[in-house]
Amino acid sequence: MRIVRRKESVNYGMWNKLITMNMKAALIALLVSLSVAHAQEDISKVETRKEAEKFRKQGNWKDALELDRKLLGQSDDSQSWKDLEHAFNEVAHLNQTGEVDALIEEAVADHPENWALLRQAARSYWHSQHW
Repeated sequence: MRIVRRKESVNYGMWNKLITMNMKAALIALLVSLSVAHAQEDISKVETRKEAEKFRKQGNWKDALELDRKLLGQSDDSQSWKDLEHAFNEVAHLNQTGEVDALIEEAVADHPENWALLRQAARSYWHSQHW
């Protein structure tokens, strides 16, 4: 007597589609979360720059310098060179010319690929006091 077992048919195509759909959903969720985090970071930079500008208009050079140093340390974007320019001017207003070299060197070390910031660093050296 011969026993015939019936094979359970597994629909691998359906499993593959389900796994692919889950992976796509996870990838989309990851991209959305990264873009939201990036947008929040950009908003934070814009708000910090506005606050620093407000301090500069009030003549509050010390607080403006703190914010510009924070921006130089945290962000590397197309506006970083302006952060360095503002920080350089704030140091001059505070009559702390001894800090100029450290400020510029720190900015260059943090942004070695940012050509606009490097250009501003050179300009700042050119316009600083030479002893």
